[in-house]
Amino acid sequence: MKFFSLILYSFFLSSVAAYGAKAAWEKILYYNTYLLEEQAFGDDSSKYAVGVGCAGSRPGGRCTFGEFTEYIWKTNVLKNPDGTTYNAPKPAPLPENFPGSGDLKTWLKTNPVTITQRLIQTKYVMNVDGAKVNGEPNYYASLEKIGQDFRRALDATPKVETATQQLVERANLAVRTVEQLRIKDIDSFKVGKGGANVGDLAKILRDKFGDPGFDIVRKDSLEKVVNEPNYRKQLDYSGTIEKYKDEHPNIKAALDDALNTWGSKQTNINHMNAANAATNAKLAMGCT
Repeated sequence: MKFFSLILYSFFLSSVAAYGAKAAWEKILYYNTYLLEEQAFGDDSSKYAVGVGCAGSRPGGRCTFGEFTEYIWKTNVLKNPDGTTYNAPKPAPLPENFPGSGDLKTWLKTNPVTITQRLIQTKYVMNVDGAKVNGEPNYYASLEKIGQDFRRALDATPKVETATQQLVERANLAVRTVEQLRIKDIDSFKVGKGGANVGDLAKILRDKFGDPGFDIVRKDSLEKVVNEPNYRKQLDYSGTIEKYKDEHPNIKAALDDALNTWGSKQTNINHMNAANAATNAKLAMGCT
């Protein structure tokens, strides 16, 4: 099993992260913790911390992975053209045979890569309600606390069983993958992923150079590489330096300054918070 985990981990660190992969792996982590609490606390639901309000079809009213995923989904608030808001409709229920759904044995024998690949194709991959996951007010606090929830359940497990060992390995794989994908997020957004952010960088440099004709060189984002439909352009760092090195000899230093200025924006801060939450969850779990 450990060999299997190492193969998957190496695969995800060496491959391009598709949109939503990090969120899908987070749900793998949440559900493994949910199941580990069953191993630790049995029928004593008063000790459960994860998904406590989820009522499902498994014995004791416990939830399958599909039911758990639907339960922790958070309603997305959208805006009308006039500025008013409305709640997006909840996606259609996941099929009963969704990969990994069923009893504990089904979960453990289902390849987590298969689960994440299927989940990415659904609208349930995003918008997690931290309060439903483990009682926390937001995503960042929920992700960080899941590490503590996991450790608490692991420490309370009466004996080391095969199922417990498998849950631990799958959870460790998930949290390491989430951490690395969140770190990749920081790198991606730091170079201006998203059209508006690229425009911000261009404006900063136009003002700095006093050159209204300056524009950064753009390239396809990671999503375009993996054929995601909603890709945007991002900064071509080396391409921009090459294009303007003669006209603006200090282009590299100016571009780095612009990135640092943009990096203080809330979007980038959010991605840093997510990566930090994943790291702290990993440390709390005792995963290295």
